[in-house]
Amino acid sequence: NAVALGSAAMSATRIVGPSVAGLLIGSVGPAACFGALSVAYLAPILVLVFVIPDVPPLPRAAGRTAMGDLVAGLQQVRRDALVRGVVIVCATLAFFGVAYMPFLPVLAKTQLHAGAQVLGIMYSVGGIGGLAGGLVIAALGRGARRLQLLLLGGPVYAVSLFLIAHSGVLPVTLPALVGLSFAFVAINTSLTTLLQTDTDPALRGRLLGIYATIFAGLQPLGTVLYGLVSHVMGLFDAIGIGAILVGASALAVAATPSFRARVHEGALGVRLGGERQPA
Repeated sequence: NAVALGSAAMSATRIVGPSVAGLLIGSVGPAACFGALSVAYLAPILVLVFVIPDVPPLPRAAGRTAMGDLVAGLQQVRRDALVRGVVIVCATLAFFGVAYMPFLPVLAKTQLHAGAQVLGIMYSVGGIGGLAGGLVIAALGRGARRLQLLLLGGPVYAVSLFLIAHSGVLPVTLPALVGLSFAFVAINTSLTTLLQTDTDPALRGRLLGIYATIFAGLQPLGTVLYGLVSHVMGLFDAIGIGAILVGASALAVAATPSFRARVHEGALGVRLGGERQPA
């Protein structure tokens, strides 16, 4: 539920921010948005300086190197069915599922025939879905089953993104954006929680780092791919195909016997003995 609350907090800012940005673009131009964003970045910097304690890093064991630790994390991805499945879904979601976001202005202009104000509303509506998803999953607490979240989130994400890509009317696009953000929080909470609770504590930091690197690195590459493919087929047809791939990957991984067995093993360990201690 802590992971879900973090997603809810981020989604809450997406409700107000895009609406304000839409108004600023329409009244004084996009430069004001970048200026406001620069000032807003002061807040997390101040938190890091004055609130977050300065915890010194643990000393590295003798004979271990940064490259060796990275290789050990990658080997765990290859060996562990749970981590491998999480990485596959994460990579597919980042490359095909989230890469649509830079094209929302194109969608607003070409398919909805709308301007900056409507675009701001579209971003804000997405924040509402994420906030609702985070609060609902956080309220469920440990009763929220990670595998069920993945099984639910994958198809809902796929259907929502497909509707967004092919809808030309706001009454369809806006609810689809809510469903998309809700499903994203469900998938992200499921994957992140699996890595945090069901993996070796000695490797957990590296695995989370690999997860974050894959997600941040593949998203812009997916955007480039969509831009290239748009010259061959329609941009939003390509995004629709990407939506199908996201849903298919989530269902395929969740249905894999080795992944399901590994998830059950980890959940059983949490119920019986709490978090496993490092060796």
